[in-house]
Amino acid sequence: MGPALASYLSIASQAGERSFTWTGVNDRNRLDSFFDPFGNLTVAQRANVEAARIYSRTGRSAQADRVKSALRMALTNDEQRAQLDGYWARCISNSPSPATK
Repeated sequence: MGPALASYLSIASQAGERSFTWTGVNDRNRLDSFFDPFGNLTVAQRANVEAARIYSRTGRSAQADRVKSALRMALTNDEQRAQLDGYWARCISNSPSPATK
């Protein structure tokens, strides 16, 4: 496990229900903010999203899918779940692979 992944998983396990102090979110019914597709998540949820991005980029799509499933269940409405699906496809599943040497 790389250091970034370990850090994200540690943050996710320790953050509890903490929220970011400023998110830019204007509509709490949405998943996103003006500048962040995942802006309306808790610190733990966002750390898990970043861990999933690493899983996806390193070929561990099953682990990324487990993160997405858990997050979908925690979201409060169908609009947020639909936004998660769209943003996930664009930002997580299709994350560029790291450059090869």
